[in-house]
Amino acid sequence: MLKLSIVALRLRVTYVFLILAAALLANQALTIYVPVVAKAQDRIGQVHVRVTPDRPNWTYAVGQPVKFHITVVQDGHPLEGTPVTYQVGPEMLPPTTKRT
Repeated sequence: MLKLSIVALRLRVTYVFLILAAALLANQALTIYVPVVAKAQDRIGQVHVRVTPDRPNWTYAVGQPVKFHITVVQDGHPLEGTPVTYQVGPEMLPPTTKRT
């Protein structure tokens, strides 16, 4: 980021004003190009977490073990070795199992 002191800024404004005044007095067109330094923003890819059960109908009997397949994808590319923390328990109650 470029920081200019007030004095340097005033000198530049005065210099530009003198160029504009000279161009107007000479009745000529004037084009001024000002260099602008723009920094690109860091790209943050979208991350999607997909959780799918091992059965297509999501139906299990009471007490039957359930298996899930968890996929973490960033910009369409799977992220291998991503740690996942999950909690399991009854609805509206504190979780009974917490694992990573």
